[in-house]
Formats: sequence, structure tokens, C-alpha cells
Amino acid sequence: MYCPNCGEVVSNSATFCSNCGTTVLATAKKTDKAEQGKEKPAATHEYQTLGGFLLVLTICAIVSLVIYGADIIRLFNDYQTIKEESRYISYTIDGTDVIKASQTYIVVMIIAKILMGIVLFLHIRAVFKKDEMALKRFEQFVLLVVLSYGVSFFFAYMSYVGGINYWSIIVTPASYFLVCLYYTKSVRVRTYFGSSAYREYSILWKNAELPAPAVPDAYTARH
Repeated sequence: MYCPNCGEVVSNSATFCSNCGTTVLATAKKTDKAEQGKEKPAATHEYQTLGGFLLVLTICAIVSLVIYGADIIRLFNDYQTIKEESRYISYTIDGTDVIKASQTYIVVMIIAKILMGIVLFLHIRAVFKKDEMALKRFEQFVLLVVLSYGVSFFFAYMSYVGGINYWSIIVTPASYFLVCLYYTKSVRVRTYFGSSAYREYSILWKNAELPAPAVPDAYTARH
């Protein structure tokens, strides 16, 4: 290194300059600290991490995935019971005993639950990986949920047992709408994914107007 006073070459282990007597070790330490301070990366904006209501929705999706797994196991057990005892099993929809479940119904619902579980897993995975397919996977999941309700209502109608509470027909689309509204209006979501691609891949919301992100991203840089 060099003496800051006279420019004389001094040893890295030297404390004083042999030419002018200036202290050089302390000066070198200050310089190193200043350089280290310049190399520190900028802090990550909080909206670029998974948090807020988006985290709550993701946790709910994980819990739902576990519930679907338990439902599939229960349906397999019920199928075995129906097959071995040659009888129907009554199922409830919203607390009302409406279905005399046959083997056909059980098989259809097992397939539906497996498909819903797969799509829900893909949605969760897309959220964690900041994948642009996240919103589309959620839309596909809701579509499968609605179809499964349709199957249940059809079997309930065919079996003529009890009545049907149609409250779920209102709750499911309303919940879907609110989640999609959050996806298209939340600054946190827009910032977290880092681009608007999740909207562009959407089935029904591809033309929705998104808010500006909290920090610049690749999409805003191009436009």
C-alpha cells in the first residue's frame, strides 16, 4: 500500500510511513470499511417477498390440499364398504342428507378430488416460484370445484333424497371473484410476481388493469 501523505510505498503490516512518519494502518482500515459499505446490496422491498393476504391465501390452499388428501382416503374406504356390503352410503351437502352414494358416484368424486388436489398443488407451487401461471391454476381449481358441486347436485337429484342447500353455489363463485379481485388490484401481488404475466395467462382476467408495482420490474422497464 501507499502512504496517504507522501505516497511512499509501505508494507501492508506497517503502522507508520518510514519516510514521513504518518500513521498508515488506521487509514487503511477506514478505507476498507468504506469500500465494504459500498458493496452492500440494496435492501429487498417487503412486497417482493411472500406476505400479507397473499401468504394467508397460500396457507389456506395448503390446508385445503391436506383436507383433499383426507377426503380421498375416506372415499376409497367408502368405496370398499359399498363394494363389500352391496349397499348405499348417505352423503351430506351443507348439512343436508341428500345423496345415496353408489360406486359410480364414489369413483367420480375420487377422480374429481385428485384433479383438484393436483391443480391446487400446481397453484401453490406457482405462488412460491413466482410463476406466471399462478392465477390461471387458481381459476382451473375453482372450475373443478364448481364441476364437483354439479356432479353432487346431479346425483342428489337422481336419488331424490332430502333437499339441497344452494348456498354453496353463491359462496364458491363469490370467493373466487374476491380472490381474483385481490390478484388484479393488489400492489403486493403485482410487486411479488415481478411482472404482469400472471394476468396475461389468466382465463378470464387477462384484460384486467393492474396497479403499478411498489418497485420497478422487468415489465415496467419495457413500457
